[in-house]
Amino acid sequence: MTTYSFRRRLRTASLASASILALVVGMTAPVFQATSAHANPTEGFEPGNIISDALFYDGDALTESQIQSFLNQRVPRCTIGGPDQDAGSVWGNTTIASSCLKDARFSTAPRPSNSYCQSVPGGTNELAARIIAKIGRACGISPKVLLVMLAKEQNLIQDTWPTVRQFDFAMGAYCPDTGPGGTANCDPTRVGFANQVYYAGFLLKYYQAHNGLNYHPHQTNSIKWSPTPGCGASQVYIENMATASLYTYTPYQPNRAALDAGWGTSQDRCASYGNRNFYNFYKAWFGSTQGFVVSPRLQGFYDANGGAAGRYGSPAGPATGVGIGVMQEFSGATLYWNQYAGPGSVNGAIRVLFNSKGGVWGYLGYPVGRETYVNGGAVQQFERGTAYWSSATGASAVNGAVRDLYRQKGEQSGYLGFPLGTEIYEYGGVRQEFARGTAYWTSRTGASAVNGAIRALYKSNGAAGGYLGFPVGVETYSNGGARQEFERGTAYWTARTGAAAVNGAIRDLYERSGGNTGYMGFPVGVEVHASGHTRQAFEYATVYYSPRTGASVVNGAIGKLYNDTGGPDGYLGLPKGVEKHNVDYTSQEFERGTIYYSSRIGASAINGAIRAWYLESGGPEGDLGLPIGKEIHIGGQTRQQFEFGVLVYRPGVGVMLEGVVSESGSFDLVEPGIDFEASGTSRLDGVGREVRPSLTDEEVSGETQSTSTGEDAG
Repeated sequence: MTTYSFRRRLRTASLASASILALVVGMTAPVFQATSAHANPTEGFEPGNIISDALFYDGDALTESQIQSFLNQRVPRCTIGGPDQDAGSVWGNTTIASSCLKDARFSTAPRPSNSYCQSVPGGTNELAARIIAKIGRACGISPKVLLVMLAKEQNLIQDTWPTVRQFDFAMGAYCPDTGPGGTANCDPTRVGFANQVYYAGFLLKYYQAHNGLNYHPHQTNSIKWSPTPGCGASQVYIENMATASLYTYTPYQPNRAALDAGWGTSQDRCASYGNRNFYNFYKAWFGSTQGFVVSPRLQGFYDANGGAAGRYGSPAGPATGVGIGVMQEFSGATLYWNQYAGPGSVNGAIRVLFNSKGGVWGYLGYPVGRETYVNGGAVQQFERGTAYWSSATGASAVNGAVRDLYRQKGEQSGYLGFPLGTEIYEYGGVRQEFARGTAYWTSRTGASAVNGAIRALYKSNGAAGGYLGFPVGVETYSNGGARQEFERGTAYWTARTGAAAVNGAIRDLYERSGGNTGYMGFPVGVEVHASGHTRQAFEYATVYYSPRTGASVVNGAIGKLYNDTGGPDGYLGLPKGVEKHNVDYTSQEFERGTIYYSSRIGASAINGAIRAWYLESGGPEGDLGLPIGKEIHIGGQTRQQFEFGVLVYRPGVGVMLEGVVSESGSFDLVEPGIDFEASGTSRLDGVGREVRPSLTDEEVSGETQSTSTGEDAG
């Protein structure tokens, strides 16, 4: 590549005028600083270190909006169109431009990436601020540097009525001092504002990639005082790459006369001003060209993460003590160190969250290391917690027992996903939401998480503030479904039944009966409260509870018959206890009746006076055997058949044995006319069965003789 040299070109003769000086020292925006009007602006100039690498190569130093604000401040009022300043009017060998830099717009073609700059998107009718911002970012050259170069090369930043030539060769790029008398000899194929800004960024990165090209960092270089022949040179030890690149771009150093002149010019023919003015403008507008020194405690960590060209950018403030450690702000992050956690950083949304939670004084403590990127998000470790971020969930932090549980379950890669926000304190415990679940903690239950359909059910029932209380442990899986314990209940789920919870006496009975691995199967739906009792359905059974009867379960053929009779609202009332299994039959007691079942005759129910007589006579172990079918109501009386006989209830009379089954299987009527009630005795019928008087209505005390369903309720 051909080597070029550059120097400042101004339409005006000098920058020493009062108007220019006023513009330099009259800044108001906090991002742009100013020096005192009484101080020599060149104070502190070091020929071997004009600007630090950290500041020079910070491509994100200013946003587009900050650049636009800066340009607006430099030229509050553009005077194009004023007296003798009409746009397009001739000025020397050029014409007056149509607008000042702050309002100038350009259309640019896209530029592909190369070894020195990333790709630059094209645009139509773009403001200069956008062009400067996107080229600075693409080439990794600070927009502050580009703005300063626009000022020192063509005075474009401050000019209230610039010319077309100032825009055409805005950065002095490809304008070597090879013209007559050392004047600029600009390449006409490199014209255009956007081109010039890009070429400047490209060349500065090219110099960096080639060790400064003509001048080299970390060694002594011979640098001329001026392009004027015979002015000589001096030896300068160049301390960094940024300074070496500036000398390759503008290969002269200011002599004492140039420095003493401040913003002005000197009568010394060997004085040069390009690099002096770079220093003056940068210092006036943006503060020290050295920025801030990285704390020795942070230097190794900072360098390992790319230094100024890395993720953290350049220092934005001095290192300060915080707690038992050190803190320092950078353009892209805040870095911390203490002897226990070592170096660490916070940046982006996690930094905002961290600061909102009290920084190192908050519950997270100092950061440990830097962010790592996993599963489409970021993770940052802290002394006492972990912060997470994803575009879908934002920044959140977990700590304590919830963090331990979250780690056990795979963190963001596990079934809970990324956290949503931070812990919430409620009901004497902690709740933390995640993308696919919720974690809870109390000192009595420890940390647990709920998710999926059980989580939805839990929340619909008031979550920790509801009847279930806090979860106790995580889901377990058995028998094709999931189970999760809570303080005052248990939740279950299967694909066929959905999510349901059991609690109280019903849960106790269910667990004693084997839970989801027992004969009831999984619960189906939640408890139903009606008519003074509670009912809960299961796959193969139904459990009922009331304070007077406790919890009982009905299932199978007995459960079907019970439902057919109206369930708890029917004549039998609520069940009392569970089924009793005998050798060849099963029975279950209800408030107002009993159901019997055997495989040979099915299920039957008896109640009222017939039931009382039957039980008094020995029940299933007596002479009548098991009941068959249901009561039959004919002519005002109730008739119930049994295996070996028939009982009849007549209002006002009581229960009588109507007939028996003989040994041959025939049905024999009991002799008519026997007054069992009067005799109070018993006798054997024709087949040897004892026949006793029926119970009277009075003896069946407290029971109703009939129900609205017509059944003999006794």
